[in-house]
Amino acid sequence: MGRPSKYSDELRRRAVDEVIERGRKIFPDVARDLGIGSPETLRNWVKQARVDRGLEEGPTTEELAEIKKLRKEVADQQRTIEILKAATTYFREGGRPPLQVMIAFVDEHRDTWPVKAMCASIELNERTYYASKARPPSARAVADEAHKVKIRAVWVANYSCYGPRRVHKQLRREGYRIARCTVERLMTEMGIGGVIRGKKRFTTVADDNAARPPDLVDRQFVATRPNELWVADITYVSTWQGWLYVAFVLDVYSRAIVGWQIADHLRTDLVLDALEMAIARRDLTAGQLVHHSDAGCQGGLNWWSQHLDRGGACRWRRCGSGNGRCSSIGGRFRLRVGRRWPGVKTGCGFGRRSLVG
Repeated sequence: MGRPSKYSDELRRRAVDEVIERGRKIFPDVARDLGIGSPETLRNWVKQARVDRGLEEGPTTEELAEIKKLRKEVADQQRTIEILKAATTYFREGGRPPLQVMIAFVDEHRDTWPVKAMCASIELNERTYYASKARPPSARAVADEAHKVKIRAVWVANYSCYGPRRVHKQLRREGYRIARCTVERLMTEMGIGGVIRGKKRFTTVADDNAARPPDLVDRQFVATRPNELWVADITYVSTWQGWLYVAFVLDVYSRAIVGWQIADHLRTDLVLDALEMAIARRDLTAGQLVHHSDAGCQGGLNWWSQHLDRGGACRWRRCGSGNGRCSSIGGRFRLRVGRRWPGVKTGCGFGRRSLVG
C-alpha cells in the first residue's frame, strides 16, 4: 500500500477548479494561495484532471489504478513462483513437510522475501510461525538436539557408512538409550544415511567338476567357543595402482578377523597365507575346528586340509555352500576403505577364482 497523500481530495478538487474553471494560469500563485508546497504538484493534478474530463488523451485515474493493481498481482505471482521453487529444493517429495522444516525454511529466506508472502506460498499460518518463535523449545526438541550430536558422532566415526540400523546398534552398545525409529527420523532430518553398495560384479565361478565336500554348517553361523567355526572369503578393492584382492578368515564366535592377506593376484597362496596367519595367531590344540568357505574353484584345497592338521586342528572340512557372514564383513570392509581413502574404489561381490599360479 502506497504512502497516503498529505493533501485531501477536497483540496485537490478546489485547486484543479481554480485552474480549469476559473482560468488561473499562474501555478505558483495558486499553489501559494492554497498552501500547496510545490507548483509542480499542482501541475500534475491539473494534467490528470484534464485527462479524466476528456480534455486530453491518456489513461484515466481509474485505468492507472487498474494497471497498478495488475502489476502488483503479476509481481506477487512471480514472487510466489520463486518461493515455491526454493521450497521444492528445500522440502522432501511427497506429503506436507513437518512444521519445524517449514519454519526453518522461512527463517533461512526471510532476508529475501517477506514472511507474510512465504507463509502464504507454503500454506503456513503466519501466526503459527510467530508463535513458534516466541515459545520455548519443547522437551522433544531439546532431546532431539542431544540425540543428533551422538548420532552424528557414531556416523562419522564409522566413515559415514552406517545407516540407521547400525547406528542404533552402536548407540545401544555404548549404553545410549534411543529408539530405532528416532534414529531413522533424526538421520533423515540431518540428511545423512548409510552407504548403498554398488552393482555386484559376478566374478565367482564354481567348478562343477571338482569334488565338493559336504556342508557342515548348513547356514547356521553359530559358535559356542573360540576356534570352533571359521569362515573365509575373498573380496577385492580397486586402487590407483590396480586391483588388489583381500582374503579374510573370521572367527564366528568373536566375529574377529583372525587372519587376512592382501595380494594383486587370486592364486592359492593368497588364501593359504590368510589361513597361515590365523593358525599362527590361534591355539588349535583343544577341540575341533570347522573351516567354512564358499564353492569357488580356488586350487589347492586338498592341501588346505593337511595344512590345518599340521596347525593342530582335530577336524576340518571345506563346506560347499555360500558364505553369507564373511561376505557381509567383506562388504563393510570395501565400504570403509572407500570412505576412508577417497582415491580407492571398492567393488561388491565375490572374486573370480583363477587357476593356481
